[in-house]
Amino acid sequence: MNILITGADGFVGTNLLKYLEYNVNTIVALVYNNSEYLNIIKSSKSNIIVKKYDANNEYNFLQLLTKYKIDTVIHLAAITNLNNQTDIYNKFINVNVFSSIRLIQDSIKYGVTKFIFISSAGIYLTQKPEYKNSEVDEINTKEIYFFCKSIVESICNRMNGNCKTIFIILRVGTLFGEYEFKSDFRYKTSLIRKIIKLLLQNETIKVYGSDVCRDFFHVENLSNIVNKLINTSNLKYPIYNVGINQTYSIKRILEYFSQLYEKCVWVEADESESDIVLYSKDNRSALNTNRILELDNSYPKISLNDGLLKTHNWYKNIMRNNKDGI
Repeated sequence: MNILITGADGFVGTNLLKYLEYNVNTIVALVYNNSEYLNIIKSSKSNIIVKKYDANNEYNFLQLLTKYKIDTVIHLAAITNLNNQTDIYNKFINVNVFSSIRLIQDSIKYGVTKFIFISSAGIYLTQKPEYKNSEVDEINTKEIYFFCKSIVESICNRMNGNCKTIFIILRVGTLFGEYEFKSDFRYKTSLIRKIIKLLLQNETIKVYGSDVCRDFFHVENLSNIVNKLINTSNLKYPIYNVGINQTYSIKRILEYFSQLYEKCVWVEADESESDIVLYSKDNRSALNTNRILELDNSYPKISLNDGLLKTHNWYKNIMRNNKDGI
């Protein structure tokens, strides 16, 4: 089996490269930047081929799919933030929509077996901590990022049953884990990384909005599900929630680290003085993961506490060897 991953140099892409396994012969990793940590993973896996590309420009996906006889495409590449309004067309829609459509078209032309599109659980219109979003719930098309996601999701759904390629949409919750170094593109979802960085600098964390809840889960759980999807022949659904059945407050996360450090590591502070500032609009609903549990009843394999410890220890090791590592 040969796999193509777009956005392979990002946080999720790097972790997928590390954890993809089973019957994978070749992984073609399309990257915008060839990071040193991508090189570390590549050095331990001889089956990874790294190709640089810019999704903002025309790209001959068909040629690449044909050359490497790609069976499965995992589409991650996206821009999440707008720097200015001129980016709406020039980059944002071009990368998130037009490039995705070209990849879908070329995947169908070549005859890719499976196309896995990584969407976001933030696409759901209802985002209340006490609610659980199911795959049939109404989605948000008001924000430009989620509007772009909805367009690509709609095309994938439309293509299912009308071509040989099977399209699978994963609506992914709030991920955290190793191999995340810059939060510019995940400034609201890189909270765990930010907390750990402050802790490793021996700082007491000042928080505003500690009751805000999100659906945190470790990125390796996503990798396990992607492995399962790649290697399952008969899939029952086109859309799967990949997250967890409950949300956790920032206070709950900080209380765990207080136990780990055997001291209180945080204080409530005014908004203007806080290291972490969250508002009620940053709340996220939990995800109903019944579909995933049908596919893998052992999911999730890594609990919240295990994931927090694993992530903390990894960053601690990186910081020990490189003061500017995170």
